[in-house]
Order: sequence, then C-alpha cells, then structure tokens
Amino acid sequence: MLDMLVLTKRMLAADPKTFFSIMVTGKRSIGKTSYSLLGSKDFFVERGETENNSWRMALDCLKFSIDDVIDFLEDARAKDIKKPILIWDDLRVHASGSQYRLDMKRVAKLASLMDFIRTCVSNVILTCPSSSGLLGVFKTYDDHFAKIHYSRKGGYHRLALGYVWSTIPSGKRLVYSQFRDSYSCYMPTWIYREYMEKRKKAFDGLIKEIKSTELKKE
Repeated sequence: MLDMLVLTKRMLAADPKTFFSIMVTGKRSIGKTSYSLLGSKDFFVERGETENNSWRMALDCLKFSIDDVIDFLEDARAKDIKKPILIWDDLRVHASGSQYRLDMKRVAKLASLMDFIRTCVSNVILTCPSSSGLLGVFKTYDDHFAKIHYSRKGGYHRLALGYVWSTIPSGKRLVYSQFRDSYSCYMPTWIYREYMEKRKKAFDGLIKEIKSTELKKE
C-alpha cells in the first residue's frame, strides 16, 4: 500500500508485542473519527482482511462510554488475547473532568484502567477536540498526538499533523513535529450510518446517566 497512513504504519509496528497510543484532536466534525477509522481499516487490510470486513472490524474497535471500554478490555482478558486496536471516541464527552469531579473513586478507577490498558490492547486512539476539560489522567497520557486540519485541496481532503512530546530532565515538556498524513475523511455510506447509530445510542445512554445523577441529588 503505497499511500499507507503513518498512523497505520505505527499501529502495525506495535501489534502485538509493543504499545502505541495517540490522541487525535481538531475542530468538531473535521474528521478525527474518520482518520481513526481509516487508519484502523487499513491496518486490517494489511493483515489480510477484505476491504468491507476491515471497515467492519475498525468500527467494532470504536467505543464511546467508559462502560463500553471496560467491557472491551474484560473481553480481551476473558479470552486471554491482546486486541490490536481500541478507538475511544468523543473522549471529552465521556471522560470530562467536570463529569467526574465529585466521584473520586471513579477517577481512581479510570487512572488504573489507563495503566492496565496496554496489557490488553496494542494500539489506543483517543479522539477529542482538545485535551482541555479532560480528566488529568488523559492530559499527559499520550506521548503522541495528531491535529486534524482542513486541506488546501478542499472537499473531503484533510491533513493530520503528528507530534511527539519529549520530557527533558528539568521536567519541561517539549513538542516536536513528527509526521504528516493526507487523507480523505469520506467514509462508505453504510459505515457512516452504522457509526452514527452507534454514537446516538451512546448519547442516549449518557442522557439517561445524567438524568439519573440529577434525580439522586434531589
């Protein structure tokens, strides 16, 4: 695959023996999820899967809620396998600091989860507009991050600029430019529809959780 995304190359290099994680940021609806799904789809194509099956497998790797992520990891542990990819989408919605500011036990569990995750998954992709508002455990979790930009080509074309953090002895964190990925954020219609249905269910679940929390306060 001559035009393989750097994202895909990094994930292929990590699976199954090492670990790679990256936070994908950018404006709302700019193409963060499509970049994550496309990179994952190409990963499975390189592993010998058909195009359609690879899209399906990529979508199966995508989770929204914390409970979904925990179920995904528990399934890996139960089967004694290391899953190739986890995409945690809309992280700022489902793991925001404001959402859990009064639930320190759950914050501690989340921190433990992120330490534990690399034993069950080879590659983790986190998507959110920015790290602002996230729980502290996520703000410095990744050494790699990519920011999605509109391409000068227009249309569906997008540009992902990848960076890496480096911490020097003084404790200061420096950032270095590392890669550029040009891609189309267009997804097959059937994948887009299934993604939106999956997202809607996650949103409905979040609304129920918020209502339940408010009722307990009354």
